[in-house]
This record gives sequence, C-alpha cells and structure tokens, in this order.
Amino acid sequence: MNRTRTKAPAGVNLPALRHHNAALVLDLLRAAGAEGISRLELAEGTGLTPQAVSKITARLREDGLAAG
Repeated sequence: MNRTRTKAPAGVNLPALRHHNAALVLDLLRAAGAEGISRLELAEGTGLTPQAVSKITARLREDGLAAG
C-alpha cells in the first residue's frame, strides 16, 4: 500500500484574524452612530458569535475606541 502524505494546511494568523474581526465590529459601531447597536445586531451583522462580539467590544472599550 502506497500512501501519499498531504501537506498540513497553513496555520491561522490569529493576530491578523483578531484585527480583522475588531475592524468589522468597529465599522458597524461607527455606522450605527449615536443611535448605537446591540451586541446581538453586531453578531448578526458580522457573522461572529455573540461571545466573540462581547470580547471584541470589551477590548475596544479598554482601548478607548468604543463607548461603554
């Protein structure tokens, strides 16, 4: 039996992925303006989980990029 080994897929660049996801959330926050937007709406608008959106918005608040 002759098996061919396949090359493992390239690793995910987690910092770049975090930056991309934060940019998605920040874009929606900016578009919502003073009216605001819920975390659930952010999750639906980005395709991220509500938990991920909560972590991202917490980081954005810590960095002074989003209001608390």
